[in-house]
Amino acid sequence: MQEQLQYMSMLADYNDRAFEIEVESEMNASRIKRQMIMEEQTVINQSHTADVKILDQDSAIQRSSFISDSRKVLMEKTKGIFEDVRAKAEIEIMKKIDSDPTFYHSYLDNLIIKTSDTFEKRAVLCVAPADYEYVKSQIKRYSHEAELEFSMGQQLKIGERGVKIYNEKLTICVDSTIKQRLIQAMRFKAPELNAIVLPDVQLIE
Repeated sequence: MQEQLQYMSMLADYNDRAFEIEVESEMNASRIKRQMIMEEQTVINQSHTADVKILDQDSAIQRSSFISDSRKVLMEKTKGIFEDVRAKAEIEIMKKIDSDPTFYHSYLDNLIIKTSDTFEKRAVLCVAPADYEYVKSQIKRYSHEAELEFSMGQQLKIGERGVKIYNEKLTICVDSTIKQRLIQAMRFKAPELNAIVLPDVQLIE
């Protein structure tokens, strides 16, 4: 009887241990499976992240290219519009010059005196053939008001009006022709003109 009890006790202990081993094995297997799943998910995530980065880079490149192309088109259109405005303004000014010599002479006087302050002592005036005799007749007055010794230089090209003022060695020039003054005015007023000409144009950024 005693032996049977011992045997039954040993069998119970064996069953308990076998159960523990089975549970531990299942837990280990489950842990290993979870680890494998996590590792697989990590690999998938890394691959996805790499794909997303590549897509983001491609998208950024395409977006940058789109913005650059859009800016180029916008700048070309704006430049074209500004050039049209400048050309039309020049035509109107030339009409005013031809129809009102008094107005133009007064403008030319102020232009010579005010834009010659870059120079010291001496300066050379280059004007259009049509303005040559008038400017020559006023040269003493210009010299007195600007406190410079002016002399007459070569005449401007046909179609040019206004004045080009050089230093004595003809190495420095202040271009105050009508065309150049309009270009400078357009640059100065570019933001305001752009807002009027292209008020609704926006780039995606």
